Amino acid sequence: MNRIKNHKTDRKMKALVPLAALVFMCCLIVFSLVPLYADGGNSINESGGEGIVPVSLTTTNGGIGGCDVVPTRFSISVPTSLPLAMADNGDVVSAEGIKIVNHSYGAVRIKSVRIKAACGWNLVKYGAKNIFAGEKVDSNKLGFLLKIGDGQYRSTENTGNDQLIISSPVRGCYMSGAGDQESCSVTLSYRAVITPLSYTVKDTAIASVIFVFEWDRAE
Repeated sequence: MNRIKNHKTDRKMKALVPLAALVFMCCLIVFSLVPLYADGGNSINESGGEGIVPVSLTTTNGGIGGCDVVPTRFSISVPTSLPLAMADNGDVVSAEGIKIVNHSYGAVRIKSVRIKAACGWNLVKYGAKNIFAGEKVDSNKLGFLLKIGDGQYRSTENTGNDQLIISSPVRGCYMSGAGDQESCSVTLSYRAVITPLSYTVKDTAIASVIFVFEWDRAE
């Protein structure tokens, strides 16, 4: 009985082989009749017909085929320090040619600026050095004046040791993209007045200026 069953099964399998081959051949014929398009586009089948092709955009870190989908790179360099030198007669000299540079492709702006006194120092209103004539030596007080680009000078006040001197973008805070060499940077002009010191200091941080940047977006 087993031999008879096996014989019938073999006959069924042999009958399926030609059928499978026929189905395969039919599929080849059908696919050969379908037009092939490298970009999977649509066909225009009549004279005067329109072919609408969208222009698509992908933001990447390496052009077409880039590894990651990312926006335009945001890149700005700020000075490593704003150096001051105080002479033995109390005159304070600041550096010149200090700049913030926009290396981004797009335009940016300075959103806000804060000045924070270092530990043991106090911020006061800027003025001529004689305002400190009656101050105790080693009071460690700093009056600071800052101008960005062609903007106005902004001064510290007698309101605490962490002060917001620019709260929103103003004149001087705007920089164009890196392709515009004339407007992709702004110069920082600054002055200071400091109480007398009985001790020497060298490259000592007495305050920090904190700049916050953002894209100059279309409104």
